[in-house]
Amino acid sequence: MSIRLTGLALALAGVLVFANAHALDDAAIDQWLGSMKDLQEWGEAQPDLDEEEFDADVDPGDLDFESMLSDSVREHREAEQIIERHGYSDVDEWSATGSRIFRAMMAAESGVSPEMEREMEQALQEIEDAPHLSDEQKAQMREQMTSQMEMLSGMFEDVPESDVEAVRRNRDAIMRVMDE
Repeated sequence: MSIRLTGLALALAGVLVFANAHALDDAAIDQWLGSMKDLQEWGEAQPDLDEEEFDADVDPGDLDFESMLSDSVREHREAEQIIERHGYSDVDEWSATGSRIFRAMMAAESGVSPEMEREMEQALQEIEDAPHLSDEQKAQMREQMTSQMEMLSGMFEDVPESDVEAVRRNRDAIMRVMDE
């Protein structure tokens, strides 16, 4: 293996160890949210800053939050300086934390709640009771609904429960920053 590949493998292993070693806790979330507030204030003061369009057709499970975050910051040295002032050693550390927060937030928000299960049962019953639908149409609709619920349940199953609990405790603060 070449020196370059060995170095890359060691760097990747270091990132994985770092990500698992530092829990996503209240302090980490507060630190990241502080950087986001400052980045938003800075962005508002930049008249020529391009805002990227978000593609709503993208499957949330396919979003690469880490790359999206790091790419947007790397375009502006001032943005990098803001995250450094908030205690991050580099853009990768900051974007990895942000990605964990986004994924945990989506896991917390997209889980199948008892209310969603009741609504699904009601919708399934309405399908069964619909006289204008054929048995084949009913079966197809049941299959689609079941598939969507399974997708929602499993989409973020790899997110650590400790991350989900941390974002639940900080949900209001996270939502305030995301809404800005």
